[in-house]
Amino acid sequence: MREILFKAKRIDNGEWVEGSYIKSQPINEYAKTNASMIICENGKGKLVQIDETTLCQYTGMTDKNGNKIWENDILEWEFENIPSDYYECVWLEDECAFAFKNGNDYTNPVDCYDEYSDHFCMKVIGTTFDNPELVKGGAT
Repeated sequence: MREILFKAKRIDNGEWVEGSYIKSQPINEYAKTNASMIICENGKGKLVQIDETTLCQYTGMTDKNGNKIWENDILEWEFENIPSDYYECVWLEDECAFAFKNGNDYTNPVDCYDEYSDHFCMKVIGTTFDNPELVKGGAT
């Protein structure tokens, strides 16, 4: 079992938040979106509006430094004596699994969850939203 968790950018200040994703009726007449997240703030649950286009799901994996790997993260692959390269974490609908994409090449989704997989040589360096210049082929 993996933890089901989401992150997205808040509408009000553009900061990334983690929590439970909710899509419902707008929370009030001034709401800009019907996409919200329940986050923990000051020890209490709080409902915040999010930019649904930035919604990312946690993969259940961590990078070599213990940071969570999220869908749409950009990772730098570091391996001794091999030049660094960048990978984008993507969801493959047909496979129902996460994979790492480099240009038009994808890792085997099953390998992503292997404890000896390459993601243990990777570190999260940004997101496709904040750092589109790092994705091969330009912005996604």
